[in-house]
Amino acid sequence: MKKLMNRIGGLWPAILLMPVFFLGLPQHVQAQVPEAKDMYAANWSPPRVEWGIKGGVRTMNFHGEDATDAGSEAGFSVGAFLSYRLGRHLALQPEVLFSHRQARVDHSRYLDTRQAVQYTIENIDVPLLLKAFLPPHVGTFSHLYAGPVVGFMLNTEAREVLGTRKFDVEDRFRPVTLGLAFGLGGESIGRQRILFDVRYTVGLTDMMRSGDNPRFTEQGFTVGIGIGF
Repeated sequence: MKKLMNRIGGLWPAILLMPVFFLGLPQHVQAQVPEAKDMYAANWSPPRVEWGIKGGVRTMNFHGEDATDAGSEAGFSVGAFLSYRLGRHLALQPEVLFSHRQARVDHSRYLDTRQAVQYTIENIDVPLLLKAFLPPHVGTFSHLYAGPVVGFMLNTEAREVLGTRKFDVEDRFRPVTLGLAFGLGGESIGRQRILFDVRYTVGLTDMMRSGDNPRFTEQGFTVGIGIGF
């Protein structure tokens, strides 16, 4: 628990800056949905069940005692979600996302190289998020959310950053990992809804198997956009 709090403790400045992304969202949605005021005035009720597709840019960084000189690079995630309303202010949202991401780190103690190593990781992420809706603006709903994320490893690759050598590390990675995601999102009012969210994901389990392997978890931001039906 202490390690988890240390990882999360430095995130509050980034979380506090998240609303900057939404300063222009209500005006944009109002321009795209002319009847937004009328719909809100008539106490528009969101659908009980909603599904949609989403994608975004994702970063990954390694964190831990063996994550020396770690650095991140941009990747992506894409997938689908299903949102079930538990009431006007709460919803449960499972997602299935394909994720491709990269990060570099100094693992010369564990691999036969003196260079930094770049890892490329592909997996299926399955978040289960609890969403809490904030008081709505005209034409938009904003929400906070958090929940566990289960990751199923599909493919891993490691190579020298400045060289051409590759390393066989697939058997070193755990096939299943556990993490925690939390963030802030917004969505427009209407039958076809535009969604936007910024989330931070922190790993709760080491990415590699125990034994003579480096110990580290992953963490990173995702900025995504989607369409709900």
